[in-house]
Amino acid sequence: MKPARRLFAALCLGLLGSEVTLAVDDATLPAGTVVFEDDRPGVEVEVLPLDGLDIVDLYDEAVAQLAQVCEDYRQIRALQLMRQSDLPFLEAYRNIASVMPILPGIDRQRLRRPVYHPEEVPPLRREIRRVEAEVENMIALTARLLDEIEQVEAEIELLGPHFEIELTLEQILARRDFDPEAEIDPEAGLPLVPPDALAALEQLAQEDGADPVRDLTAAMRALAESQLADDDEAPPPPEGPEGDEDPAGAGAEGDVEAEESPGELAATAIDTAEEDLVRQLLQLRETRRLEPSDYRLGRRVIPAADGATWLFLESWHTIGPFPNPGRANLNRRFPPETVVDLDAVYTGKNGRPVRWRFLQSQEPRVIPYDDEEYAIYYAYTEVWFDEARELWVALGSDDKGDVWLNGLPIWISDEHLKGWQPFEGFRKVRFERGINRILYRVENGWREVAFSFGILLSDTHSGPVTR
Repeated sequence: MKPARRLFAALCLGLLGSEVTLAVDDATLPAGTVVFEDDRPGVEVEVLPLDGLDIVDLYDEAVAQLAQVCEDYRQIRALQLMRQSDLPFLEAYRNIASVMPILPGIDRQRLRRPVYHPEEVPPLRREIRRVEAEVENMIALTARLLDEIEQVEAEIELLGPHFEIELTLEQILARRDFDPEAEIDPEAGLPLVPPDALAALEQLAQEDGADPVRDLTAAMRALAESQLADDDEAPPPPEGPEGDEDPAGAGAEGDVEAEESPGELAATAIDTAEEDLVRQLLQLRETRRLEPSDYRLGRRVIPAADGATWLFLESWHTIGPFPNPGRANLNRRFPPETVVDLDAVYTGKNGRPVRWRFLQSQEPRVIPYDDEEYAIYYAYTEVWFDEARELWVALGSDDKGDVWLNGLPIWISDEHLKGWQPFEGFRKVRFERGINRILYRVENGWREVAFSFGILLSDTHSGPVTR
């Protein structure tokens, strides 16, 4: 466990009223002290005094620790953006919004006031339970942020030698809640994304009016295989001419080997066997016609006998509006873009608190709650597959939209103001077996805001449908 995890866990043990014991037998330590021993040789133990702190003090210290981890997370995300976009650190830092949620606060007076009458006990217990639930949410968020910090720090190390900036990575992260010197255990399954492969995927995801139909599956397979290769014990991919030919029916499981190198992925062409389908997709884009008989609404994709052509995702968690005065924040990353925490509350447009809200649309077009001009919205959903599939999807947004599938960019629309249409762009993507997570960012310049995500079901290569 990292130092921040230990410190935060100790605070929460005290806050939740759990029994706290000493990890070492040391009579020189004061009563009520928590000691964590580090199993690495030469590392000093951590000492956290809890004696004399009441529940309010412990809560305040826990909030302070969460705020520190959120700040560390923002800074390392800024370092990542700085390197990827060749920006000065301070500019990159301004483009990453804080992920610190708005906390509802606690009834400090009630928690500290002595209890003299029996009728005062039930409301005190309710307040303590509320504080406990709030702390559990903070624990979950802190753990996720620390995991993300480790992942991004490892990805930055892959970008090459230390780059020259006014503040080094070690100086920014050398705090008690993060150890930049710690080695990453390859057996921990940390998904490292090679920068060149990710850049190739982003290039393909970028919308181009002259080329709205693009196949991303080779790039997505390459990234998936590179993550598996991070395990030192992972066997190398099969080689040889025998693996080049796909026998009849061999591709049904979706486990197709990618042969292109990351540098060649941007030039991946549409399979000639799908040229007719591509022409049909382009015709749909021109006509913009979507009849009720052409689609179903849902989120679960399974094999069954059904003739539906499209599945449009209708159930989403949405959050917003975030500020975008004069479209100035088109490239600013707000908290949902880095951490999807459906319980979090953030500061939105005009200082108003915004939170995730469940929305179920009755049509392919999805309109977020509280739609306003010059604002940013996010939407999150999950879609289930019985097995891995490579399928075409249709994207559309009013105005600018960006879409991530399982953390990978699959669509980045252009920045001009436009109306919604269901077939603005087409991408062939890889869905994994089980739950697939989709994050949508949509910007509203003026007038209306809307987005959609459709999955082509009548694919003769796969044939999945929904029920």
